Amino acid sequence: MMTKHPLFHCSKPDTPKLLFTSSHVDIKGENIQSFHINMVIDNLYAIPNYLLIQQSSTIIIYRYKIKNTKGNKNRIILAKIKKIENHILNYLVNRVSRQVLRLLFNVMLTLVSKNVKACNREMEKIILWMKISDIVDVHIGECVKVWDRYGVVKTYYNDASDGEQIAERRDDKNKTDDKGGKQYAAKDNAKETMSDQSSSVSLTKLVNDNFSLECKNNKLRMNYFKRSFVENLNLVGVVDFVCVNSTVFVLLKSGVEVLLFS
Repeated sequence: MMTKHPLFHCSKPDTPKLLFTSSHVDIKGENIQSFHINMVIDNLYAIPNYLLIQQSSTIIIYRYKIKNTKGNKNRIILAKIKKIENHILNYLVNRVSRQVLRLLFNVMLTLVSKNVKACNREMEKIILWMKISDIVDVHIGECVKVWDRYGVVKTYYNDASDGEQIAERRDDKNKTDDKGGKQYAAKDNAKETMSDQSSSVSLTKLVNDNFSLECKNNKLRMNYFKRSFVENLNLVGVVDFVCVNSTVFVLLKSGVEVLLFS
């Protein structure tokens, strides 16, 4: 049974405040401020201004802000903005690679950060899609595009597009025009033509090169962490970490360590 750690003050149920234990260290001339979040979690992911944590079948998304206080000291402020509960998560996290799981978390955070009209139901659709490990690539720009291994993409538009969603083929095959616009082949059709697709579009071409490089860099950074920071910061049980600019979120077996580099 997982040991529960104190996390939230109970003054207001909808405005939680995280309990931090802060410390300062100096490694090789770099001033690093460290905060410890007393919460046992299974996975985490972060992008600028947003943090996602996963506990069993629950995902909580926080908006975070780094503030500079007197004496040139930083502090981190977190506000819970979304909670997603889905029973498929437990099944999912035990059967897909961490790379695929990061794609899922990246999509979720991006949908939230870009104010895309994606409610919990649409999040669940993504999770169900991920259950069979179909997602292989994510493109983020004016909209969010999620590619699967059959060459089909689901597009999530921002508020200006009224949350419209379409499914299209990466090679633009099987297009038909309707009065309401272009309608593309659905995923079921893609499954039927999977043999044709596999001969013309390989899986490696579908995978984003930058994302592959990022995963490789994460492994290199993890090795660097093990050599340099883990011993100096007395971090025990490092599982994973995410670098966001000058902030590093380190997932430990006993909680989360937030490192602020100045």
